Amino acid sequence: TNNVRCSLIANGQIDIPRLEETVSLFYTSPDMGIRKAAEYELQALQDDPTSWRYVPGVLESQASPNSKYFALQALGGLIRTRWLVLSSEQRDGIKNFLSAYVIRASNQEELPISFVNKLNLVLLQVVKQEWPHNWPTFITDLVNACNSSEGLCANILVILKMLSEDVFDYPEGQMTKAKEKLLQGALTADSKPIFDLCSSIIATACDNPQAMLVPKNAKVVLRALETLSAFLRWLPPQVIHASPIIDLLIKIFAIPTFRNHALKCLTELVSQKFPKGMTEDFRLAVSKSYIDLYRKFSASLVQLLPLDNLQLEEVYITAKEDARDFIGQLTFFLTALFGEHSDMLNELQDSEFLLGLRYIHVLTRVPDGEIFRATLSFWKGFIVKFYERNSVSSRYTTDKANGMYRDILHSLRDIMTARMAKPEEVLVVEDENGNLIRETVKNDEERQRYKSMRYLMLRLTHLDPDDMEHLLKSKLKSQVAGEFDWHTLNKICWAIGSITGSMREPQEERFVVSAIRDLLNLCEIQKGKDNKAVIASALMYIVGQYPRFLRAHFRFLRVVVQKLFEFMHETHPGVQDMACQTLVKVAKRCAKQFGIRHPSNQQFSGDRSSMDPPYLQEIINKIPSLIGDLQPHQVELFYESVAIMISGAPSDHQAKYTAELMSIPNQIWMQLISAASSNPSVLVDHISIRKINEILKINIAVCKVVGHLFLPQMHRIHSDLLQVYRVQSGSLTQYINEKGPAGCSHHQAKLLRTVRKTALDLYTAFFQAKYPPSLPISEAGNLPPSLHVAQTFVPSLMDAVLTDYRDSLPDAREAEALAVFSTIIEKLGTGPAHDTVLSIVPRIFENVFEVTLRVITKNFHDFPQHRLQFFSLLKNINEQCFEAILALNDVQLQMVVDSVVWAIRHTDRHIAETGMELFLAMIVRFANSRKCDEFFSRYMLKLVQELFAVLTDTLHKPNFKLHAMTLQRFMVIAESPKLTVRLWDPNSGQDFKSNADFLHHHMISLLQSAFPNVHPNEVKVFIDGLYEAKRDPPRFKQYMRDFIVQTKEFSNLDNKDLFADEIAAEKAARESQLALPGQLTDT
Repeated sequence: TNNVRCSLIANGQIDIPRLEETVSLFYTSPDMGIRKAAEYELQALQDDPTSWRYVPGVLESQASPNSKYFALQALGGLIRTRWLVLSSEQRDGIKNFLSAYVIRASNQEELPISFVNKLNLVLLQVVKQEWPHNWPTFITDLVNACNSSEGLCANILVILKMLSEDVFDYPEGQMTKAKEKLLQGALTADSKPIFDLCSSIIATACDNPQAMLVPKNAKVVLRALETLSAFLRWLPPQVIHASPIIDLLIKIFAIPTFRNHALKCLTELVSQKFPKGMTEDFRLAVSKSYIDLYRKFSASLVQLLPLDNLQLEEVYITAKEDARDFIGQLTFFLTALFGEHSDMLNELQDSEFLLGLRYIHVLTRVPDGEIFRATLSFWKGFIVKFYERNSVSSRYTTDKANGMYRDILHSLRDIMTARMAKPEEVLVVEDENGNLIRETVKNDEERQRYKSMRYLMLRLTHLDPDDMEHLLKSKLKSQVAGEFDWHTLNKICWAIGSITGSMREPQEERFVVSAIRDLLNLCEIQKGKDNKAVIASALMYIVGQYPRFLRAHFRFLRVVVQKLFEFMHETHPGVQDMACQTLVKVAKRCAKQFGIRHPSNQQFSGDRSSMDPPYLQEIINKIPSLIGDLQPHQVELFYESVAIMISGAPSDHQAKYTAELMSIPNQIWMQLISAASSNPSVLVDHISIRKINEILKINIAVCKVVGHLFLPQMHRIHSDLLQVYRVQSGSLTQYINEKGPAGCSHHQAKLLRTVRKTALDLYTAFFQAKYPPSLPISEAGNLPPSLHVAQTFVPSLMDAVLTDYRDSLPDAREAEALAVFSTIIEKLGTGPAHDTVLSIVPRIFENVFEVTLRVITKNFHDFPQHRLQFFSLLKNINEQCFEAILALNDVQLQMVVDSVVWAIRHTDRHIAETGMELFLAMIVRFANSRKCDEFFSRYMLKLVQELFAVLTDTLHKPNFKLHAMTLQRFMVIAESPKLTVRLWDPNSGQDFKSNADFLHHHMISLLQSAFPNVHPNEVKVFIDGLYEAKRDPPRFKQYMRDFIVQTKEFSNLDNKDLFADEIAAEKAARESQLALPGQLTDT
């Protein structure tokens, strides 16, 4: 748009009526076309390099607030990016105009607050460019101007608050590190008049509260408190505690209008971290200050909120916004004071200390997420101190020496139980192909809250397991006695599950048996499937949480598993899913118990006939009856759980159990294959496709668990599976030929593809297995298992998949095919099978590379899974089979390099990250290869240019660390003796000392042409700094961050002198470090 002539400017003047009309259309027109046209006009005006000249005319006119807001936005853009291009006279003119306009606007109450805030932001942009060097009196000018009027004083306080936030709270990415330090130092040096101004305003309000009934006066005090709150976050503690500000805040806390803001200031004050090494005298002074603060504050609080019968949770529900805000601020203040500085309150009497804890305890019941988070965090820290103080010798203490805390801790156990967070939940959903799959809901906030509450519940149980046991048992018995409620029962059971392992084993045994007995009784008492389903879910959750108890009591474990089998026949929604998930959990935690023999009910001393056969054998024998009522996805879970049991069985029985486990799926499989041998169309029948898919998913579930034990099973189905794959692919090709490319999205095509995808997933799972050096499996012969797998399965798989992938339409290609070959190279590419895997890479390149690259480089959106798997494949080839890349011809290598460049440019974070990892790994490999000279003479300059492109692009910020590491590596490679060829053209007429010298000059030239807005001297300083810091990663990254900030600004000045002191100090520190061996990290 820079080249578009703006129609809103004519004869050197802006057409204000037309601007008004355009802005109005942009905000209010219902026609999107008209709004787009208006946006285009406004963007053209904003991009006009002279547009800032018309801003005063718009602001001084009778234009609408929206038009004035747009004018300010245009001026802000100039200040942010082109300020240093202006002459000093122009900069002073803008600065003086804005200062005068802010003064006027501050006194015009009719102006929208959003417009005034925007005006303040624009002024602050100028301040951050000019202050302190070119505007040293800025702070004193503002403070002195506060005497002019209440409106101006209020707005000046807002500006000071915004400045504090910009400089101390949110400086990252907005300014260089040197400038950040400069402004923070300047604001700290000028903070006294601001601090005195706020203190004076607050003192006046305390001395004359009646005057605060005037809205203008009250507004000034509120702004002063807000500004003080922002400054208290970073002001040195010595300044704060040497002033009367604490007493002033306590006094103004008594005035209702200012109570919440005063409390926020007090919260910021007590949230401060004290510097290390503070003197004992200062520590004692601060301690006395905090004790005095607490005593005065608590005296006011007791008058305001007496603790007797205080039910804040009920008050909060019906309270107005101000009252809710007060309760929240009170929570943050007390938790900060008692959490951060409890050691400072040692001089308090026990009753005084308990008073604060009782208030925090009451606040813990308030039904608000932020308040509960704050109190939960406090109690975690408090309980840890209490636990360490009283229970250093034993994990299972019942010591109640600190009786003063007993009531509070008992009530805290009750609150945590009533508010227990939900553990991670698993849902069953339908995917795009109509298959039911498990999907885990990742609610990070809920999960983190559960972890925190579980930690606290464990600590509370350690302190007094008897009290915790009695509390939870009584709550559960209340449910049995008639107070049954779904919500409450779940909370109780989640709490019971959270404290697993925190009691001694005898007590835990008694507690768990009691809980399960009560739940079984409750299940008998309650009527209705919904109620029974909730109870069953709670029972299964508790069972899964106590593996130690189950492992120690096999008979009980057996009863529990039998109950889970019963629930698998219960068709109420959710019960079967919960039963299968719990069986998986129990199997994981008690795997060994299922595969060994246990004493029978009839005890005969010394007689082995008293030992029952392994329970695992019984489960496998009963599989047909156990899974009869389960849905396919539940059957997968069942097989997964039995496979886990097999993995825990004695090793000499595992192969036998695996074969028996797969007997039923194999029977169904052979029936389908047998029917297909006489009638191949069976394999493309809808019902058969679903059966095949279900069988393959069972195989996947088992394979992922048993690993190398799956080898005989894969031998059994491998050839038939490839035949099924070929039939499905042929039918899919025929169907698409009949229906055209659109047929890929038809239901029949999706069904056919489902089997192919699942078959490929099975091969991926199979190749991911870890193989020991040798196996007692006849099929492997004398070969190492990994080599046997590579030679037996990979060639025939490639025959079936590669050509099909290459010849299919893009929409009919499976990303899972790329995943299979990526897994083969990653898992089998090392060790005995390396040469075999290396030999297949050229064929993969031939059939996969070009056809995939052709479709994924059309845009950044289509085929996302193909993109990710393709670059993962290339990454694994680079890591495991780099010899194959070295063997590529020039055209093929060019394609590889282009694909890597495409990956690092990608807008998808995962693909860009994979691309950068590949980029870095590949240049490291080439740097140590026989083709070092050939590769870098041809590609280094191009790759450096592409690296700088993504480095300075805000879309790729997440990979900044990889960008820095890669640029460092290029600099190291340029200095390497292995790179013998010259990187520059000898015929260019230029000569350089070395490749490192050439790369240094090349990067300067590259950045100067790419960023004409950055002064050449600044570019040179940046590259020089990178070379100085190339073996100091933190410093190297900081140089890069600063330069990224500078690329957003236009400059015709060398600003180096503005930061001369900081640079000199840093240089002196570096020289001091260099004088001490080992102070610098060598990368």
